[in-house]
Amino acid sequence: MECLENVKKFNPNFEIKDWCYERLRSVEDIENYKFYNSEREIKDYLVPIEKIVGTTHVSYIGRRWIDLLYNMKRFSDYYNVNNFLSFTETENFTRSGIYYIRYGDLYFTGGGNHRTCQAKFSNLTYIKADLIEYIFDVKMFDIFNFLIEENLMPIIKEGGHGRYYRFSSWKIYMNSKEYYFQSFEAIEKFVKYYQDYSPSFFNNIVAKLSKQEILFSYNEQKDYTHLKSAIILYKLNNRK
Repeated sequence: MECLENVKKFNPNFEIKDWCYERLRSVEDIENYKFYNSEREIKDYLVPIEKIVGTTHVSYIGRRWIDLLYNMKRFSDYYNVNNFLSFTETENFTRSGIYYIRYGDLYFTGGGNHRTCQAKFSNLTYIKADLIEYIFDVKMFDIFNFLIEENLMPIIKEGGHGRYYRFSSWKIYMNSKEYYFQSFEAIEKFVKYYQDYSPSFFNNIVAKLSKQEILFSYNEQKDYTHLKSAIILYKLNNRK
């Protein structure tokens, strides 16, 4: 097969491994990708090559690693493991646009796809390069799952790159009505009130007799106490 011949051409001593047949993943394939909503930059980070699983380059997403050698744009027939390893020892190796993106324990090539491919087939352990690390919003994820467990059917408005940000608006369904919350802080405040109000004999009577205020859009500055009756009625009608 051509792909195996290309591997031997590039590095005669390379032993084929399972990852060679894996397809390069897109960052959007990351589990709960939408909740990675903040980032930080790290200079000269040691990126573990075995944990590089994909790329942001649309031409290479979905292709197998083993098919890339000598089949990438501008991949010269003169490239081989020896001249690549010599190149890694020069300053130009990391100066010309190579960087990586991290989600949890997985890494993606943001720039430098040729060098990444060659590094994986050269048995290198690490590449020193700049890194952009996206940080998982645990607090937002937990509140989202809490609302799902309570059958409030949360919907978060997507921001740039399809992510959920702290400024994104939320929508829930309670007592057959839609309630809108203008930010994460607003829905977080609702959850606090929701957890504090519990059905009881007295609360049930008050909730059934109370006239609910017609207000379906909230920010964190608003008074949520008038939602007590709606919350108690919802919990009363949706006891687990």
